[in-house]
Amino acid sequence: GKKLVKKQKHNMDERNLFKLLIGIPVGIALLFAGLKVTGAIDWDWIWILSPIWIPLGIILTFYILYLIVMLILSL
Repeated sequence: GKKLVKKQKHNMDERNLFKLLIGIPVGIALLFAGLKVTGAIDWDWIWILSPIWIPLGIILTFYILYLIVMLILSL
């Protein structure tokens, strides 16, 4: 009934948010790659791909900090 429809809508919102959070950095990286290949920009590839690796680095840093805090609190 209504509960199932509400749960399906919530799952759809989460998937759309996930696609957006992944899609924007990948889209920007693809745009930068296109500009690099056509010669419009002369950046190193590390900066072309930075929209992907910078957010991953930030997430990984917070996750490691979280694990350290949880380890300290469990002592």
